[in-house]
Amino acid sequence: MDIRNYWHEIRESFALTLKSTSRMSSSTACTIFNKPIRPYILFEGLPGAGKTTCVTRIVESHEDISSVDDVCNPCLYSAHYEIDWAWVLMAECMKSQLAQRASGIGLVERGYVSLLAFHMADDILRGTNVCREIAARLVESFKIGFFVPPAATVIFDIEPSLSIKRRVNTRMHEWSDPKRLSLMQRFFRSYAEAPLFEDDIRFIDAGINTSDNLVTVMDIIDAAKRN
Repeated sequence: MDIRNYWHEIRESFALTLKSTSRMSSSTACTIFNKPIRPYILFEGLPGAGKTTCVTRIVESHEDISSVDDVCNPCLYSAHYEIDWAWVLMAECMKSQLAQRASGIGLVERGYVSLLAFHMADDILRGTNVCREIAARLVESFKIGFFVPPAATVIFDIEPSLSIKRRVNTRMHEWSDPKRLSLMQRFFRSYAEAPLFEDDIRFIDAGINTSDNLVTVMDIIDAAKRN
């Protein structure tokens, strides 16, 4: 199965629904969150790409930027657990709402795109059809205003071999399987071409100097503040 074509097929199946659904109005958001909404930025990519390092350094040096921890239960990313869809929905929506309530710009490390990537790989490796189901539930939550997409999604692109090398002392698990990582990398690249929502997608080469990535990310954050 070709990941790019499979994802584009899934994305296209929701195109009309998304086109007819506008983002939640500011007045509605203020009522739900009890304060003006603020943009948040999603950081995605394979493990070891530098997402945590980047978020930590930015938050430590900027008082008007906050981070939102990953509230997803690890079992959501494991094929060994039966997926609790209510928890999947709640966890992803909770992250988007926590980020909206953050002081200043909110940064979220690893969100729904990683969830889609993991289960896209699972669909191919195990013959399941979970990725489409996750996308459908996210779109439905977006329609009713429960899920708020990010202002921008930053995808840290890294080769699977480098991902494993950087985490050589990490306990081996499904996130360390070379075949799965390769499939996930292909999904992240396909998602950058056709995001589920209309957020601004930025692609970063995570194999280069971290300082250069910090400058790029700060430019993205500054643009989100202005908008």
